[in-house]
Amino acid sequence: RTERLERLPPLPVTTRMQNEEKETSAIPKWERKLLEKYHTFLFDCDGVLWRGGQKVEGAPDVVKKLMDSGKKVFFVTNNSTKSRKQYVTKISKFGIPIKDSSQVLSSAYAAASY
Repeated sequence: RTERLERLPPLPVTTRMQNEEKETSAIPKWERKLLEKYHTFLFDCDGVLWRGGQKVEGAPDVVKKLMDSGKKVFFVTNNSTKSRKQYVTKISKFGIPIKDSSQVLSSAYAAASY
């Protein structure tokens, strides 16, 4: 039995890229599909964009890329201790692009709007 296995040709080694369409741009295929499928993105603030007083690595770049692609971006928080305007200041402090307070959806704003 061992001899027979040794005589069999080795199994071909394939990579994932051989089975998928080759990339034609600098944007990976999975990312292009995500950008094509969704037009609006919601980000929780504390714990996703920043933790405590530190921004999450890469968060500003992701938000910038989405906004530069024409996507709608909103920032959501259940923390009611700050106004929407104060959140604009805080979000900007971390280098995360934000246009104005209309992009901030907080629990205080939701309660007041209701």
